[in-house]
Amino acid sequence: MVSEATNKIGERLSLDLGPNIKTWTRTRGGANEFIMYCGPTEKNIRCTQFVMENGSVATPNSYAQVAENGTLIIDPFLASDVGEYFSPDEMERVSRLANEFF
Repeated sequence: MVSEATNKIGERLSLDLGPNIKTWTRTRGGANEFIMYCGPTEKNIRCTQFVMENGSVATPNSYAQVAENGTLIIDPFLASDVGEYFSPDEMERVSRLANEFF
C-alpha cells in the first residue's frame, strides 16, 4: 500500500501505519535512514534522530520521534524531510511524502 502525504513546511507531521510499529525507515537522496521507538530508560541516538546504516546521524537533522503507539512524528516538518517513509515492521505499507511548498 502506497499513500501520498503532503505537508506544509514548518507544520507537525504524523505518520501512522497502525499498531506494532517500532522502527521507521526513510529513503532520502537514495540512502536509507532509520529511527525507532525507545522506552523511557533506553538511551540510543536512533531513538531521537534518523541514523544511517553505519549508525551515524543522518544530515541534515530532523526533529523526529516514534511514539509508543508507533506513530512517526516530525515536528516541524522541513523541506529536507521529503522522502519515502515505511516501516520494516510492516513492509506492505509505504508512505511517500511530497511537498509542494518549497
